Amino acid sequence: MSHCVRRTTADLVAELHETAATNDRAALVVGFDDRTEFVWASDPDALLSLNTHVRNGGDPLGVVTGQSRGPSSVSVRATPLAEYEGTEWVEKYLIQVLAAVRYQANTAWLHSDISLMPQREKVWSAWNYLGSRKDDGSRAVCVSYWLNRLQDLPCRSDVVLTLNPPQPPNPATVMGRFDYEHPVFDQPAIDAQRRLPDIQGRHRAWFAGAWTGYGFHEDGLKSALRVVKDFGVLPDWAAL
Repeated sequence: MSHCVRRTTADLVAELHETAATNDRAALVVGFDDRTEFVWASDPDALLSLNTHVRNGGDPLGVVTGQSRGPSSVSVRATPLAEYEGTEWVEKYLIQVLAAVRYQANTAWLHSDISLMPQREKVWSAWNYLGSRKDDGSRAVCVSYWLNRLQDLPCRSDVVLTLNPPQPPNPATVMGRFDYEHPVFDQPAIDAQRRLPDIQGRHRAWFAGAWTGYGFHEDGLKSALRVVKDFGVLPDWAAL
């Protein structure tokens, strides 16, 4: 693999540090014919590391960034360098798979306001869909999770987690607000999921995350277990 890089490695590291200033994590992706390496902005010797990779035949192909969206949520973005747009490695790894999966912002409220539950208590379930329309006529996805049933909470008061409520819960009932980003399962995302088995493990790159399934926590765990199974270290308790 050989391409002409118009920017110097010092330029790329400087741009990497600029990117890291507005993200929790940032790294340059360096592609080889047989593996993938990352140069992290947090590396005090980032320029030395990048120069070493380039001398050994690696090509800086793109930037991967991570932004925390809550205590257990990270939004990941992959962007190819302009010099490498359209090249096979970038098309397969950074565009067709990672960059093809879009994310949308969602707001979750932890509260005890039962007005954000179905009016008939008899139909309350662990998951409760509450449809609503925005001002522009589009329909927002609103779901209230009844945590008492979902997690068998040992308390008498109702504890509810509502995603994108049509109006905020009563302030007196609010225990917390959390902003997340969740994958959007449109056709490009579904196509990216289908391509994943074809590229998994190539260039020593492995992909895992809830986006590989239906977006649930369990899907993230299952995708990680598939990776460790390929490594031959699947835990005894796991069944795929």
